Amino acid sequence: MKFSNLFTKFAVLLILQGVTTVHAQGGKLLSSQFYFATVGFGYGRAQINQFTQSYLVAPSFDFNLQKGKYYYSIGINSVTEAQLFGGYMPNEHINGINAMVGKVVHFNKFFCVVKSGIAHVRSTERGMLLERGTGLFDNSYFQALHKSGIGVPIMASINWSPIRNASSGIQLFANINTVKNFYGIQLVLHGGRIRETEGKANSRF
Repeated sequence: MKFSNLFTKFAVLLILQGVTTVHAQGGKLLSSQFYFATVGFGYGRAQINQFTQSYLVAPSFDFNLQKGKYYYSIGINSVTEAQLFGGYMPNEHINGINAMVGKVVHFNKFFCVVKSGIAHVRSTERGMLLERGTGLFDNSYFQALHKSGIGVPIMASINWSPIRNASSGIQLFANINTVKNFYGIQLVLHGGRIRETEGKANSRF
């Protein structure tokens, strides 16, 4: 079975599980269902090749559904090489398209999330040298090598939600995969229905 097919089937099952859990609760849904988007940016590392300068930039985007203590998310996170001046091309990067499930714990206006799942991982790396740059701002060009595989993403975050529709936090992430393991830390920003208003807050807040 191809990695992409396995990932697609798992993602569909994850979504159906979330929807089934939501509908099974009937009238109790509105007091415990939350949905929001997350963007992240930070520092990441991956295994280093001979011509890799550094992996620094770690962007991500997720769509999240929380039902009670359970947390479902689908998204993408990447670790991308950062080169300020003339360097090596193509720019090396690796990303994982993730389908994850986890648990969330709330206390006052803070919440912690731990989640894991399955990822379809793709990378671009440099191969044989094709043309060497001669100046300070000149690029050296290499053969582009593309790889793909399957991985296990793991993420943990602590977040602060001062208002109902926005929050921010710190997130640690790692992806153990068949292509190249990567990990890092991010500042994350959430937007959507994150928690109940003060007047409707239940014992979880």
